[in-house]
Formats: sequence, C-alpha cells, structure tokens
Amino acid sequence: MLTACIHEDCFFLAALTPETARRLCPPPLMPVIANGRGWISLASVRLTRVRLFGCPVAANAVCAAALLLSEYIDSAGRKKKGNYFLRGFTTSRALCQVADLLGTQTFQHMPLQLHRERDTVDVEIPNLFSGRLNLDRCPSSGEQMQLEHLFENNHCGFLRARKNIWSVALEKTHWEIRSRSAELRNTVLLDEVGAEFRFAFDTSDARGCWHLPQRVQSGFPTADEPVASSRLSPS
Repeated sequence: MLTACIHEDCFFLAALTPETARRLCPPPLMPVIANGRGWISLASVRLTRVRLFGCPVAANAVCAAALLLSEYIDSAGRKKKGNYFLRGFTTSRALCQVADLLGTQTFQHMPLQLHRERDTVDVEIPNLFSGRLNLDRCPSSGEQMQLEHLFENNHCGFLRARKNIWSVALEKTHWEIRSRSAELRNTVLLDEVGAEFRFAFDTSDARGCWHLPQRVQSGFPTADEPVASSRLSPS
C-alpha cells in the first residue's frame, strides 16, 4: 500500500453531456449521471512523506488528474462509486515509476504548480489548466449540499492497466468537502470535451492510505469498449 500526508487538495468540477461522459467511460464502469449531466473534475494535490510498503518514495510531490465521476455494479449487486483517472500528471519521477509498475500509462512527469497563500490556492497544469481556489469565499449551502451528494461514498479511484479496470481504495483521516469559489484562467482540458465549470472545493490537510489495486468485476455484461477521440481519452 501507499501512504502519504495530504496537504493542499483541490477540485474544480465541471458538467458534461451524458453522451460525452459515456464515451469517456470504459466498461464495466458507468458515468455517474446527476441532474441530467455527467461530471468531470480537475484535481490537484500536494503530498509529502510518500511511502510504498513503508519505503520512502518521494519527500514532496504535486499530482494532478482529470477524473470522471464513475460507478459500477459489482458481482454481489452493490454499487461502487469512484473517480476514473482519464489523465494524470506528477512532479515526481518516482511516482511515475510506481504507476509503470502497476502497468498503467495514466501518469506523466510534468512541472506542475500548486501554491497556497493565506486565502487562495493557485493550480497550474502547464498549457492545459490553471485556476485559483478562493479559501475565504464560500458559495451557497445549496452548492455544498450538491457536492456532498455527488461525492457521497466516493472512496476509490479507477485505473486502466493491463487491459483491465482496477479499483484502488482510499482511506483518509477525514472526508470533509469544503465548497469554495474559484477563478479559472486556462481550461483547455475541460474545453476539449465541452465541459462547463460548475463547482470547486477543497478537502485538504489529511493523511491518506491507498490500498493495493483490485480488478473490477462487474455482475453485468458489458458492451464493446467505447471509442473516444479526446486527449482525455485513455490510450
């Protein structure tokens, strides 16, 4: 398992058409459709003291990812919700090597920026996304409730590796979602799939433990793999 201290942990959430969400989502996963829309987020997190089975991997790393809110029905008929990694980035070459060991090509090395001041957090994925989270400006209680509903029981990540989809369970010392206002500057990653920014939040300052990947087993037959042309599409 992989453990780390989680510092800044920011999400910029955007809405997709259901058709686009389904095109980006490989079976047996299904996109979460809420309020008639699919949902994608740009997430950025700073990790320190990253360890794999207790062995140091990275003292400090910034990671970012485009995540599709997804779910599947397991062989026991239970619904499992999580974030499907469409594309990932990290400042840590060691974390890229860990991803390679898992057989996934989702992550690439990139000089990301994640900078926190007293009342703001600035996020940049070079040439692809940049935005600011305003920590001192909280939107309405209605937006907070929508976010909590969307991410209820969302405690894992989904990855494509070795022609299968794998689930990675995450344990955290807290799951608090803090709705924030945001300013977006560069939205290339969202624009290319026609996503419209809706919400932002942070869930910073925790400790996380990512468990060993488990292959997703669905109790439902799956259709042929979808074909997608976006750069966000799995390779």
